[in-house]
This record gives sequence, C-alpha cells and structure tokens, in this order.
Amino acid sequence: MGRLWPLLVALLLLPVGCGYHLRGSGGPGLGAELPRLVLGGAARDSGFAQALRRALRAQGVTVLDKAAPDVPELRLVAVERSREVVSVDRQVRAREYALINTVRFLLRRPGRPPLGPARVSVRRDLVVDPTRVLGSEQEAQRLFREMRAELAQLVVLRLRLLLSQSRAKLSR
Repeated sequence: MGRLWPLLVALLLLPVGCGYHLRGSGGPGLGAELPRLVLGGAARDSGFAQALRRALRAQGVTVLDKAAPDVPELRLVAVERSREVVSVDRQVRAREYALINTVRFLLRRPGRPPLGPARVSVRRDLVVDPTRVLGSEQEAQRLFREMRAELAQLVVLRLRLLLSQSRAKLSR
C-alpha cells in the first residue's frame, strides 16, 4: 500500500491539472458581472420568473423587485407555454403531444446598448394513454414544471453568452 499511495494521489489530481471542473464550479458565476439585477416585464410574477430568480441567485446575482438607478433590468418580453398535437390514433384522438416552453427576454443596462432580444425554448414529447387521461394531464404538468426550471438555466447560460459577446465587441 505504501507504493500505491503516491499513484492514487496522482490519479486523483490528474483531472484538476488538465482543466476538468465539476459542472457549475468553472469560474465565477453570473454574479461577478451582474451583481444586482431587476427582473421586469409582464411575466415577472409567473412561475417561470420564480424559477429564474432561483437560478440567478444560485449564480450569485441579487434579484431586486423594484427598479433602481444604475441596476440592469432583465425584461421578460414573453413567456409562452404551448401544446401541439404530434400524432393521432385511428379514432382521430391525440396520442402524442409536443410540450413547448418559450421565453423571450432583453437585458437593459444603464449607459449601454441593450442585449437581445433573445429567445430560448425547451420541448418535450408526451405520449398520452387514452385510458388514463387524468394521469396524462398530471404527467404534462410535471413535465412543464421541469421544463420551467431547465428554461431558467438556459436563460442564465444565454445571459452569460450575451455578456461575453458584448465584452468581446468592446475589446475590439
């Protein structure tokens, strides 16, 4: 065991040395660039907005409820939720749906041009059992909740991308 110990330590440190990081631990969060943010728009009190607030706080962003001077505003232009029929059975009853959540947003920063508008969507397919209509509806609601959380994460990622692209344009 004495000879194996240095080899074991080297194997454990190897991923760190090559730049591997656990998801979410790579570099500073969005809060380093946007320490405070106002969440605005017509959908600021929706279930999606609550999920987005949680995702932003997890990135170190302080989310304010009211507009403040010199604080950027993330304006939720539209939050849409839809269900489209993908396939039907012989009796022309819907058998499969596409559940779609979409958000359009714009980041307004004092003294700088706005970033966006940007659009992010999440889609899931739902197969309906005609003998379990209630169960299918509950499954759809569960999927929409999961999609809402995923959509919030995608908005955070898109914000990071928009901010980095804005920095790159300024540095040219």
